[in-house]
Amino acid sequence: TGINFGRTLLNSLIVALSTTAVTVVLSVLAGYALSRTRIRGKAPILGFILLTSFFPVLAIVGPLFIAYRHLGLLDNYLALIITYLVYTLPIATWFLANFFSQIPHQLEEAAVVDGATRLQALRRIILPVAVPGIFTVAILAFILAWNDFTFALSFISNPNMYTAPLAI
Repeated sequence: TGINFGRTLLNSLIVALSTTAVTVVLSVLAGYALSRTRIRGKAPILGFILLTSFFPVLAIVGPLFIAYRHLGLLDNYLALIITYLVYTLPIATWFLANFFSQIPHQLEEAAVVDGATRLQALRRIILPVAVPGIFTVAILAFILAWNDFTFALSFISNPNMYTAPLAI
């Protein structure tokens, strides 16, 4: 009764949507680059990216708290968004790199032959084909950011900044 639950839902929505937007943009670019460029050791790079998503979340709470306190980011949406990116970006990048690698290279090559740049080919040809994978990553990032309790409890102490899981 003492907490405005509508405000906590709005806080959660702001944090989750921001995290989702940044995750989708960065993971699309990184996943596309990892799937389409010829890099020596691509498999170990993707393995390392996947391995980072298995890192225990509680192990980084203490160091992040100290860093955010020194930076003045406690009781701030930015602290939660940055922290959620730590565990949404690796899995999203890995997923999209594998998804983009399943899209035929010939689609891109045809666009380049028609005069498109690589970025135009990505935007006009590859992204529309990859919409199911992008939506999957967006849903996953949103759910991970919305449901988090540990980071919100650690970095938010002002009741006006509480997210929904913390208020509950």
